[in-house]
Amino acid sequence: MSLIFENVSYHIKEHNLVGEISFTAHAGQIIALLGPNGAGKSTILDLAGGLKTPTSGKILLNNSDIGTISAYKLATMRALLAQESPLTAPFSVTELVSLAFQSLDHTLTMSQKKHLLEEVINSVGLAEKSTRNMQTLSGGERQRAHLARILLQLAANNRPTESQLLLLDEPLSAQDPAQHLMILSLIRHYVRKGGMAVIILHDLNWASAFADHIILLHQGHIYAQGPPGHVLTNATLGSVFGLPSFLVKQHKPTNRPYLIPHDMLSGLS
Repeated sequence: MSLIFENVSYHIKEHNLVGEISFTAHAGQIIALLGPNGAGKSTILDLAGGLKTPTSGKILLNNSDIGTISAYKLATMRALLAQESPLTAPFSVTELVSLAFQSLDHTLTMSQKKHLLEEVINSVGLAEKSTRNMQTLSGGERQRAHLARILLQLAANNRPTESQLLLLDEPLSAQDPAQHLMILSLIRHYVRKGGMAVIILHDLNWASAFADHIILLHQGHIYAQGPPGHVLTNATLGSVFGLPSFLVKQHKPTNRPYLIPHDMLSGLS
């Protein structure tokens, strides 16, 4: 699996949402999109998923122009977890996750489908709530049910993991710290099997700890990209986020940068 952006721009009328975005991602990588609100992160994720068409430039998914790939084939190659997934129908968790089967021309038996369903629901920590109405769950639990749905979408289509892409828009936004670790561990396990993940994160520490490649966006453009130690510096974070210039430290066991909120507070008068 590879994902290539070649000078991609996207605008609506006079509003230029992203401009001249170029990067290459490969199987086995976790790519984190970082940046302030309105920097263009969700737009890039929608472009990578084929939900938006570039105004200019080219996006290649597995060396094919994403605009030429049929909706059905695209559904077997990538799955996208939106930032918000409104739901008004009274589906149970199992019914919601099972919707993944409907978009696929799979050859699974009932036994295989049941096994996959149980496996993905358990993997997101919802086994004991599988029969619950989605509308009775917390926001974080609903988000994890949708995560299970897209994991099932990729698991059920019989394509090798090496040719699949996970696109995740703020998968940690409604979760507690234990769930942060569980979700990112799930993603890492998926990627270590050969898949690829592009994730929007706001927590700089989690991005530094888990991502192989970070793309830092500012006003619709790439400000910096590369490994965490190259991107998350006092200079870049000061310019993009307006953070003080003394915050970034080095985690010696991993040699990755990190920030401590206490340091930010201590700088307040």
